[in-house]
Amino acid sequence: MTGAGDVILLVPPGTERHVARIAPGSTPLQLVSPATAAAEHDAGLRAQIAAVIAKGDDAAALYALGPLFEQCDAQRVAAALFGLWRGTLSVPDAPAPSRLAPPAADTGGIAKIWIGAGKKDDATVGDFVAVLIKEAGMERAKIGRIELRDTFALVEVPAADAEGIVQRLTGMTIRKRKLSARVDRGRGGGKAPSGRR
Repeated sequence: MTGAGDVILLVPPGTERHVARIAPGSTPLQLVSPATAAAEHDAGLRAQIAAVIAKGDDAAALYALGPLFEQCDAQRVAAALFGLWRGTLSVPDAPAPSRLAPPAADTGGIAKIWIGAGKKDDATVGDFVAVLIKEAGMERAKIGRIELRDTFALVEVPAADAEGIVQRLTGMTIRKRKLSARVDRGRGGGKAPSGRR
């Protein structure tokens, strides 16, 4: 019995019905263990991350992290980012950016690929990087300059790989737009889309 006149009963699991019959005005207390509290806290953090993923505004982050996913296991990258986000990890001296993403060796020239999606489709540079890596199987270091126009994009890739990349990209989607792709032959090679200025 406490000083306020309350009686606290500790009862074994499974006896709650019996206690409710002999003490009809009783109110069960839910005791939360530290382990349960930690699990609920972590579940809340996961829900926040899932909400960001569902929103789909992470293309720029994928673009920035692309070289890391080629060098490190994705789970380790995610764990490091989580630790930095929560403040449980400190940032060591970072290597120079050039060591993170070494430039691709020029082994046969550069070609431009015309891809039929652009700003009017709400496409971003990160969208193109993601589809080139995930769907076309390119290495991040081999993706060159991406020129994003209103109705299309031009992407620099190694000339030797250009035709294969075009075949893999055609029929894929960016922002719900089905892609058409071709090797760009310059201003004289093929009809320029109306959005080009």
